[in-house]
Amino acid sequence: MAMMPPAGFQAPTDTRTVAAPAAMKDVLIVPEAPVAHYQTNGGHRSVYQQNWCFAQQWKAKDPITRDIITMPLETASPPQGMDVFEVALGNAARLAQGKRVILSIGHGAAAGYRGADETAFDSTPERGAHMGDHQNLITAEVLSVPDWCHKENGQWVVNAGCHWTPEQVANNARRYDSLVRAGRALSSQRVRALWILSCNIARDRDFLRRLARTMGVTVRAYEGLIAMTETTVDVPQASGATRREYREMIWVSLTDGTDLPTEEDDPNADLYTEIPTSPMRSADPN
Repeated sequence: MAMMPPAGFQAPTDTRTVAAPAAMKDVLIVPEAPVAHYQTNGGHRSVYQQNWCFAQQWKAKDPITRDIITMPLETASPPQGMDVFEVALGNAARLAQGKRVILSIGHGAAAGYRGADETAFDSTPERGAHMGDHQNLITAEVLSVPDWCHKENGQWVVNAGCHWTPEQVANNARRYDSLVRAGRALSSQRVRALWILSCNIARDRDFLRRLARTMGVTVRAYEGLIAMTETTVDVPQASGATRREYREMIWVSLTDGTDLPTEEDDPNADLYTEIPTSPMRSADPN
């Protein structure tokens, strides 16, 4: 069963420019409202649906100081897909102005953990269960563009000894330049930090440092698995009765996600409404 937007709800989208708010806000970037065909075969919500549903719970806890930006589930082929990323972060920066921007879009991995060969995270929501098939993946190789290339007349040119093919250069440079531009949008609005709500990437400290330097902002990420599941809670109604509603639970797992936290009876408990804060690592741009 998919949670749909409440009547009259319109989340900001990445297709319009968001005006600066009167009050600074933490901004959570998630995939757009879920649709039925994104459910898994088991009937449970996909990671995209879970992220969207949790975002509604998170914002409802404090709508004055929290807001949501969405990205389309179906991004186009490169380079338009990274344009979606840039515009979403730019809109989020205008809303945040000194507070946090939190990217909760998809999967993450750290080299050497859970079979991953390379540290990476999704920058846009894309179809396909395997991260390696995603076109807009931010990888350690993407962050190494300045190690293997230099710019001449605004174009990346490979250094002597670079083993990349012309296609690799183009794809890596496309994503690298997009990170730089998105980072400028964040820093121009004095965003305090970019949080990346994806699994394990903070285990790779060099990756985190490179990402912060590339984007020019403080980056915070997690050393564990971002685990989400759904439960039901009794929600009091104005009539005095209660209604059974779905709630997404989110926590950081240091195992395989089976270390379920104790469910809360309170529908507004932190487990359903707050972004985890540990175990995390930070990296500054300097």
